[in-house]
Amino acid sequence: MDMEIFRRLASRRYSDAQRLLAIILQGILFGVLGPCAVVYLSLFLDSSLGLSGFRGETMALVFGILFVIEGFAFAAWTVLTQFRNGMGTPSPLMPTRKLVADGPFALCRNPMTFGIFFFYLGLNLLAGSPMGVAVTIFLFSLLVVDIKTIEEKELELRFGQEYVDYRLRTSIII
Repeated sequence: MDMEIFRRLASRRYSDAQRLLAIILQGILFGVLGPCAVVYLSLFLDSSLGLSGFRGETMALVFGILFVIEGFAFAAWTVLTQFRNGMGTPSPLMPTRKLVADGPFALCRNPMTFGIFFFYLGLNLLAGSPMGVAVTIFLFSLLVVDIKTIEEKELELRFGQEYVDYRLRTSIII
């Protein structure tokens, strides 16, 4: 894959309004449409496979609520940090202009992945869907593979030794 495209995208300057619009559109896609699709598909799979699920179970409700709140808060903190400190967005089409290693990025290299994983997991626990939990784990496993094979190479290309040092001192996901 040609990593030069990422460097060109990162070198562009975007206004605050453009970055805010990108964040809103990403929020709609990954915060509303994505979770709805995963929950709907998962409930369909549960029904098709005859899985009864755990809808209404107290522990699923408690952990579902906690995961949704924690995941949303962590993802929002990540977006705000990228917007303010990195002059970019979570999107690879409008990436940060500088390496962000503070805020949630001081805890792990991929706080957006961490937050969104728990947000989706929480929604599927609230829906009581065993397939939802499995689909969420599967999709985010694929995302981690993408991070390791593409994103980390791109970040090293853009930020050089600064990123290598950051990668050595910070875990991929908490």
